[in-house]
Amino acid sequence: MQWFKDMDGKQLGNPAKAAQAIIQAVESPHPPMRLALGTDAMSLIQEKLEWVKTDLDAWQQVTVSTDYTDRNSGVIVG
Repeated sequence: MQWFKDMDGKQLGNPAKAAQAIIQAVESPHPPMRLALGTDAMSLIQEKLEWVKTDLDAWQQVTVSTDYTDRNSGVIVG
């Protein structure tokens, strides 16, 4: 419990600003699917997206090789 008391006011994020951002997102006609709050969250998400892109690029040949060669075969139309 002491750790929380010691961190009060020293954290990166401002809780009042976070609350305002959440309200803004909720009231938006086009709210985000995920709302990153703070520079730390933004950095972590950007790093993950870069990793995912690198992984997708590295495995693209294998990924696309699993399609039917005859585009009309096995196509599910809804």
